[in-house]
Amino acid sequence: MGGGLDQRASGKVTVTITSTPRTVSQYFPWVAASISVAVLIGVHAFSALGTVLPIYWEDEAGYLANAQVLAGVGTPPDLRGQPYYIGWSLLLVPAWWISQDARIVYEFAVALSAALGVVVGALLTVVGRRLGLSLPWAIVAGATIAASPSRAVFSSFGLAETLLVLCVVAALLSALHYSASRSGRAAASLATFSALAFATHGRAIPLVIATGILLAWNLRFRGTRAASVGGLVVLLVVSIGSFMLYRSVTGQLYGESAARESIGISRILTPELLPTLWSAVGQAWYVHFAWLGLATLGVVLLVRQVREEWRSRVPAWAAWYALAFTGAAVISVTFISGPFERGSARLDILSYGRYLEPYVIPLAMLGLVLVLRGVTSRIVLYLLAGSGLLAAVWYFTTWRSQPAEGNAWWAPINVGGMLQYPWESSQRLVGSPWFFGALVAGVALVLLLVLRRRVIAWVLVVLVFFVASAVRIEDYRIRPFASAWNQSFTMVGMIRTTPELSRHAIAFDLARMEEFGDIASRNAYQLLLAPQEVVLWNSEEAPTAPADLVIARADWPLADRFGAVKVADDLGPLFSNSLWVLPGDTREQLEEAGLLE
Repeated sequence: MGGGLDQRASGKVTVTITSTPRTVSQYFPWVAASISVAVLIGVHAFSALGTVLPIYWEDEAGYLANAQVLAGVGTPPDLRGQPYYIGWSLLLVPAWWISQDARIVYEFAVALSAALGVVVGALLTVVGRRLGLSLPWAIVAGATIAASPSRAVFSSFGLAETLLVLCVVAALLSALHYSASRSGRAAASLATFSALAFATHGRAIPLVIATGILLAWNLRFRGTRAASVGGLVVLLVVSIGSFMLYRSVTGQLYGESAARESIGISRILTPELLPTLWSAVGQAWYVHFAWLGLATLGVVLLVRQVREEWRSRVPAWAAWYALAFTGAAVISVTFISGPFERGSARLDILSYGRYLEPYVIPLAMLGLVLVLRGVTSRIVLYLLAGSGLLAAVWYFTTWRSQPAEGNAWWAPINVGGMLQYPWESSQRLVGSPWFFGALVAGVALVLLLVLRRRVIAWVLVVLVFFVASAVRIEDYRIRPFASAWNQSFTMVGMIRTTPELSRHAIAFDLARMEEFGDIASRNAYQLLLAPQEVVLWNSEEAPTAPADLVIARADWPLADRFGAVKVADDLGPLFSNSLWVLPGDTREQLEEAGLLE
């Protein structure tokens, strides 16, 4: 509103209230910000809807089982697979206390993952503000990155990646604050979030190392010494404490098989040259093309800032993040070089994204900041030329490295930023996801060159593309992929709701599991039936069963030898399991209850 003065004939001065018109352009930033927030919430909620059961029964089961042990519910299961860190599991403990039903705990994990996906957008907004964006466009930028396909897809699963991304972004925010203030509070915040990232996943160890180096550097200066000491203490206490808790918990779940760290260290220290090169080029392809060049633009901004810090001899947030990213790249590249060494037919390793992506998210945000602050045509032209070079190098190295024979397969969560493209023709270059990914990224960079003076329009186009891709991925990739899994382990509901079955221990027969290609049932039944005791047993090795109720194969060849009668079949389409009862009191109870034919 505005005020105008009106001089009357009588000599009195009165105030006339008039309306100051606002143009559409004045409202537009806030309208765009509001829509982007609504879209961000909607895309993560949409991705979470319909998720019923875990699909990755080694990864997701590991986090659920960690939380079960921490909650003290039932007997710790004996899981197959590698151990998983406990940061994410700590958030799931209250769900075990409330429900003691793994299905409900899993649904809680998925809902929490979706909620944290939105929180990541809020944190990225603050990053944008600290780097000079106005609030509405910082909101749009943060929502654009947080609504990207590779972020939204993890709202369909109960995995730790979203929490890991949140911790990395929060650590970046803390590093920005620490670089400006060097205060004790900022140092403690940086140390805490770096250590929490490590507590969430071991791949975050480069973040801990970079934080330790930055804080140790500032021990040299009297004014920052106390803050640095406090930060280092927090970093060590939280990191070491969480690692010891992780080893204690996973030791109860996996026994002596917990060798994840030794495998990673071995690959870092003894890399094979060509597999490492193929892995590096493939992951560089993903970082650049799956993010439409945004992450590469972020590297440009980061390098500029590192150069300024080098000139001033004052290492700050940019040097810290460059060191952390480099360490993460070394771990990711060398670890994924393993499948190349083995001649794996996996298609996702040709452009693997999952391990490095938590560190790519901030880079993509930096890239949007650079775009919104003004990117030169020269930089965009360099990116276009670099895109062609990277695509050519990838084709003549990584693409050509895949085995000529083999049953090619791929895991969706490892290439989340590429799932919107067709994978059905993935063994041919033209029409493959890599062809479309390179083409779309190239068009995006050409469009940025054309709209360089109207970058708002370009950012909004990217937001629309990311959201449309995320929705398509959920509808055409994730839900069909999950459908058969969601129909599995149908016996669980019957066992849990039938007193004659739920009050007895159950033996799970490990015989012939490999023959059926079943790596999920062992983990699934132990978790889904908890806190009911499920005892692992191999009928081909042990002469007697440890319980009257046995989950074994549907055509259990030893059923006659044990005098077993079938109680129920797992009606799901993926696995061949049935519930059997051996002679004894339990069988008599089931007969009296009319549960046996």
